Amino acid sequence: MRPAPCPNIDETTEPEDKAVADPLSDETLKLWNDTAKNNREIFTEVFRPVPTNEVKDWNAYAVRVPIAYPSLLANGRSHLIRNTYRR
Repeated sequence: MRPAPCPNIDETTEPEDKAVADPLSDETLKLWNDTAKNNREIFTEVFRPVPTNEVKDWNAYAVRVPIAYPSLLANGRSHLIRNTYRR
């Protein structure tokens, strides 16, 4: 979108706009939920958040959370985390 007073191009005929034209349709709900699931999977893979439903016990926690070594800590902040995970 361009700021006013610049005219914007009419994009209401684009496939992306048509896909969400009716926010209550089953197709829009499926698109919304599939996009959310995909985004969550990517976020989980990249950032490995804890807590998560994937960590159900301490062994799973140990595998998921990287080891930070005190010698690599400066002022309580980790500047380097070893690239391996507990097993």
